[in-house]
Amino acid sequence: MGKTFFKISSIIIYIFYAYLLVWQIFYGNRTDSNKWETQNSEIIIYGYEEVLFNYLPTLVLLLFSFLLYGHIIFSQRKAAIFSSFFASSILSIHDKFYFMALALLVFGLVIAFFELRKTANDSIEK
Repeated sequence: MGKTFFKISSIIIYIFYAYLLVWQIFYGNRTDSNKWETQNSEIIIYGYEEVLFNYLPTLVLLLFSFLLYGHIIFSQRKAAIFSSFFASSILSIHDKFYFMALALLVFGLVIAFFELRKTANDSIEK
């Protein structure tokens, strides 16, 4: 039951990550037009895009922590590498949080190094 729940929820999280990645690429064009339309108004009501943009690093890191926890429990190192690189790509587009993206990238590279080392040792023993 737990493994099935984790598989379904990780697919949903990866779809959400892909949405965030595509959304961030096209976000700059939409904010320029929105600023022009609301330039003379006294009250600005923020939509979900502005709220999502402000809390994007928090969302990405929370979802990444859930994925990492599941990958550790089910010992899926290769999936943890993919999750790390995917979260890093989302945070690297978000300019303010480049350090967190770099940290996730280094984390993924360290896991990849140990995975390659384990694979190389297994192939030498055979």
